[in-house]
Amino acid sequence: MKFFTVIITLVILSLGMVTALGAQSVEVREISVKKNRPDEIYHRAATKVTFWINDNEGDFNSIVLEDSYLEVFEDDKGTDLIAAHDEAISAWEDKVESLAKKGHYVGFDRTQEFFKPDKFDWDDEVPGFYLDVESWAVPAKGAQTLHIAGKVCYMVALSDVNIEVLPEFILGETKSFRIGENEIRLSDYEDYGDFYNFTLYSDTPLTDIVISDGTEEWIGGVSYTMNGDPVMEIYKEYWNTPVKLEVSYRNLKKLTVSFDETVGLGF
Repeated sequence: MKFFTVIITLVILSLGMVTALGAQSVEVREISVKKNRPDEIYHRAATKVTFWINDNEGDFNSIVLEDSYLEVFEDDKGTDLIAAHDEAISAWEDKVESLAKKGHYVGFDRTQEFFKPDKFDWDDEVPGFYLDVESWAVPAKGAQTLHIAGKVCYMVALSDVNIEVLPEFILGETKSFRIGENEIRLSDYEDYGDFYNFTLYSDTPLTDIVISDGTEEWIGGVSYTMNGDPVMEIYKEYWNTPVKLEVSYRNLKKLTVSFDETVGLGF
């Protein structure tokens, strides 16, 4: 017998589905229900609601998962997709353990969180971002609507660019430094002959870094970005001597948006 993955995707029109919140608004854009095959290894069963969060405060930076939560995620048949999500994770952990005893090792390939910070999409021309809220469970057979309510906390980068100067900085002796309230970590060092490359990791939205020797001569700085993180280069002769770092960055602002929507499944 062959099993088939069933995917039901519903595009929700914005008419009548927008919740205005001052400078913010929340709109349901899409619902998808995907049932897993009984023999599927990675347990991909999911109910996903995609929101558009319109926000003029700044550019989306990240979700604050510890301050975000679902209050309600249920269908009109009484299925609690929050509790069922936890049950599905527990069942999957049992299955992983059972497979491991048989010599089959399978890892989680999906986050267990309801909010998906790795599934965002945005457009520079439109202020806001997409947010996927997903449960591993699926609605009951015959369900016609979903009720979803909760709160999302997120960070945006404000438009003003700040500049902080570190006048005597020895990169070869540094693993991290602070800009404002956030730490900047130096990692992934590589030797490229005449200069060193390294990557900077931080929650601070860095826009540029210029390295000079005090005479305003450029001796290093950002060469490119990798997955949004700036990759720096500096000539080797300055690696263990004091240099000046001119760091340009944007401040972050913490925002919260709530949603409470009942949407049709259309089965």
